[in-house]
Amino acid sequence: MHRTGHSSGDGVVAGDLSAEEDFFECVRRGDMDAAADHLAGESVSDVDVADVATGATALMVAAACGHGDVARMLLSVGAAVNARDAINGWTALMQAVFHSHKQVWR
Repeated sequence: MHRTGHSSGDGVVAGDLSAEEDFFECVRRGDMDAAADHLAGESVSDVDVADVATGATALMVAAACGHGDVARMLLSVGAAVNARDAINGWTALMQAVFHSHKQVWR
């Protein structure tokens, strides 16, 4: 199981987050094991749950942050590769290309 009480760097402590918010924070940090724990433990039941603020899925977040290993793990558990975010209508691939993360899109 992942550690609780970690800081995201912006003063937010994981203990203050919902399971979905913590899942997205794990993906942003590139913490594949903690993100996988959320999915395996079913604290997050839908791999394609959208971030409340952006409408982005975890796969989009991993792609935008350059976490290829996390993106591959999310794809392996059924993340929707063609889902689009609520702000720009971008897919995970578009996010990876825009942010120049070749390790994600090749």
